[in-house]
Amino acid sequence: MKSIREGNPLYVLAICGFVERLINFGVFTVLVLRLQQFFHLTDHQSFLLFGLFTALSYAGLVIGGFTADRWLGLWHSILFGGCLIFMGAIFLAFSQINEFYLGLSLLVAGTALYKVSCTSMVGQISFQQNGLHERNFTWFYAAMNAGAVLGPILYGSISLFWGWEPCLFLSAGLIALALILFSQNKQIQKNQLTKIPTMQKFSGYAVILLVCLIAFSLFEYPNLIKVFVIMAVLAMVILLLLLILKQSRSTRKTVIGLFGLNVFCMIFFACSFQVASSITLFVQRNIDKSIVGWPIPTPVFSALDPFFVVLMAPVLTMLWRYLAQRNREPSVMTKISLALGMACLAFFTLDIVAWITTSSSHITTLIFLLFAYLLLGTGEICLTPPVFAAISQHAPVTLKSTMIGIWYLFIAGAGYLAGLLSQLSASNGTVLKLNVSIYQHAFFNIALLALIVCVVAFILRPIFQKIFNNDKNSTLTND
Repeated sequence: MKSIREGNPLYVLAICGFVERLINFGVFTVLVLRLQQFFHLTDHQSFLLFGLFTALSYAGLVIGGFTADRWLGLWHSILFGGCLIFMGAIFLAFSQINEFYLGLSLLVAGTALYKVSCTSMVGQISFQQNGLHERNFTWFYAAMNAGAVLGPILYGSISLFWGWEPCLFLSAGLIALALILFSQNKQIQKNQLTKIPTMQKFSGYAVILLVCLIAFSLFEYPNLIKVFVIMAVLAMVILLLLLILKQSRSTRKTVIGLFGLNVFCMIFFACSFQVASSITLFVQRNIDKSIVGWPIPTPVFSALDPFFVVLMAPVLTMLWRYLAQRNREPSVMTKISLALGMACLAFFTLDIVAWITTSSSHITTLIFLLFAYLLLGTGEICLTPPVFAAISQHAPVTLKSTMIGIWYLFIAGAGYLAGLLSQLSASNGTVLKLNVSIYQHAFFNIALLALIVCVVAFILRPIFQKIFNNDKNSTLTND
């Protein structure tokens, strides 16, 4: 217990991020299969609810970041958010569709506070440790993705043999353990510098519970989704304009530059989220998943994406460090361009997989499929830590948590866009070979989208480089 109380707070936060990703990614990767096989929804309905859950899971984070900054602080946000995640896991274990929607809503609301506050606290502690921003974010992100690897494996394997419910009760126990470790660490407790007034805390709690109510209403009445998306886009545009206009002239370009990074991230994740929707159904319906006679649960394949994120994290960290020592480390926009290029190549590979699935051995097909997951995972770890580091280093001091929340808001847009892209592969049935051409068409179009955005990002590199270099020089001058 003494080691828990006095240990490195980054290790504790890594455990918290690990558990949260285990639960969310476990639910995320089996959601479409669960909706189809248990609640008997169609492809279109499943993709619609998948896109909604993904969008809400990230859109709530901007509210969570704002609530943490304004009312609750990081300490209370992580504890309250974790409690909501615990309750969401319990409700998801129920078999009725309304209770299932309530569980998803609690998961959305809890993640809104918990995830962004954990990320902000990593940035806060990194600043206290002489600004080891990108390195700490890389390892924190790798820990989260370790949970994302284990989540689909646990959910897929346990549900195959013992059903859905044991996965969720295990998840509830793990989040409870993470909260105990977090609350007992003395160094983390130092981040709660001031007491939060009771009425101020109640205001924060009320906002997050309102997020839960809105999420439940949208799951219950999916016809409201288009209205919600229009309102969300308008709110985002207004919020961005207000944030930009409130900044001084010297920092305005920097804030706009950070928003620009978010746009490219949105396109990348719209492609990457296909792992849990169109790619999942493609694997379920068209891929021979047996190895030496042993069937592999489909959700296990979804674990390959975060697995390669974890695997490639130390490789890219050493590569960037090696290049930095020679003053040749790529800029954040170059890394984003590389990530989009990898996404493009991944979906061209999936197009090939769909083409050869009827004529080649299943081992050849699995090798190509493995390569596609490798490209998506490598692209994600190439993109996300540099963007987090850029936000932490260049965002105004009073808006760091909010800016991280806005990053997640753009990823929410990626979730909704991912649902629309998934519709390219929607089928009215589960016919295996006859629907391969549908997946070929979908994967080719997604690859083309990634290629176009990759080229645009590469062309705009010098502009973003100038923006962030000017901000760095301004900071040095002010110091």
